[in-house]
Amino acid sequence: MTKDAAAASGSNENQVAICRILKVLVFQIITDIWGEIPYYDALKGRENFSPRYDPQDEIYEDMVKELTEAAEQIDLNAPGMEGDIIYGGDMTAWKLFANSLKMRVGIRMTEANPSLAGDAIESAFENGVFLSNSDNALYPYLADANNYNPFYAFYLSYTDFAISNILVDFMTPLNDPRLPIYADPAPATNTIIGMPYGVSNAIASSIPIEEISLPGQAVRQATTKGIIMTYSEVLFIMSEAVQRGWNVGGETAESLYQQAITASMEYWGVDPLDISTYLANPSVAYDPNNYKKSIGEQKWISLYMNGIESWSEWRRLDYPQLQPAPDAVMGRDIPRRKAYAKSEYDLNGAHVLEAINRQGPDEMETRIWWDQ
Repeated sequence: MTKDAAAASGSNENQVAICRILKVLVFQIITDIWGEIPYYDALKGRENFSPRYDPQDEIYEDMVKELTEAAEQIDLNAPGMEGDIIYGGDMTAWKLFANSLKMRVGIRMTEANPSLAGDAIESAFENGVFLSNSDNALYPYLADANNYNPFYAFYLSYTDFAISNILVDFMTPLNDPRLPIYADPAPATNTIIGMPYGVSNAIASSIPIEEISLPGQAVRQATTKGIIMTYSEVLFIMSEAVQRGWNVGGETAESLYQQAITASMEYWGVDPLDISTYLANPSVAYDPNNYKKSIGEQKWISLYMNGIESWSEWRRLDYPQLQPAPDAVMGRDIPRRKAYAKSEYDLNGAHVLEAINRQGPDEMETRIWWDQ
C-alpha cells in the first residue's frame, strides 16, 4: 500500500536511490565530525534505543557500497521524484551526484585505505561525475521567512558575524579575486579586514563592528543557495587522484588543479581576465613535489561556505598550515573531532565507551580513522 502510494511521486526505485544518496551525505558529515557513530543500528526508532557505535573504516566501506548501488539503482527511463528541490527530478543529475559524492568519500580515505580509495574514485569517474558548475548540488533557499538562507536570517538579528582574519590574510597576498566576493569592506576603512580568530570575548567585543568585514552580499542573501558539492571539488579530487597514480582520464594533475580553481572562480562570478591573472601568479602555481600543499591551500579557499568539508580536508592534508586559537582554553590545539554529547553518555553509555576504547580518548585532539 505504501509503495503504491509513493509511486504517485515518481519511480519507487528512483526515490529509494535518492534517499540512499542523501543518507550517505548526512552520515558522511556526521562521521567526519565525531569519528565512530551509530550507523548500522541507527534510524531504527523504537526497535533499538541503544544503537551500537561502528568503526569508521566499516562506515566508509559501506558508504562506498551504498553510493555504488544507488547509482546503479537509478532508472533513467523512469520518472524522477516529484518535489525534488535539488535537481527537479533529473535522475541523470542525481547519478552524477552519487558518483561525485563517492569520489569525496574515496579521497577522504587516501591515507587510511588507499586501495579502497583508489577503487572508489576510479569507478566513480568511469560511471560519470560532475562535468560543469551546472551539475553542482545546491540547496535552494527562498525569499520566504520560513526558508531563508540561515546567514541572511542571522543578520536580521545580529551584525557581528564577521569573516576571519585567517582567510583574509591568506587570500590578500595572492590578490585572490574571490576575496571581494567572500567579504564586504569594513565601513571604517573601506578595506577588507578580518575579525581576529580565536580571541577572548573581551578582545572580540572591544573591536568596533565598523572595523571588521562581514561576509559578502553574495553569500548572505535570503536566496543564496547552500553548497552541498561543486564541480570545483570534483576537479580537485581528480587532480590529487592523478598525482597519486589513479586513472581518472588523461589530463595532468596540474591541468585539473587549474581547472578546479577556475571552476570555483566561475561559480562566484569572477571575470575571466582575473582568473588568468591569478593562475599566472607564481604563488598559485601547482607544485608536484608538494601537491598536498598546492591542493590543500587552494581547495581550502574554494570550500568557503562549506565549513565541514573545509575542516575535513585540512585535517586530511594538513594544509594550509594553521595555528591554534591564541586564546584557546587550556592552550588546546585545533580540534580534530568533536567530543560526544553528555546525552550520549546518559542514554547510550556502554556503546559510547566501546567506541572510545577503539578510537581513543573522547577529546577534540583525538584523530579519527582517516585523519592519519
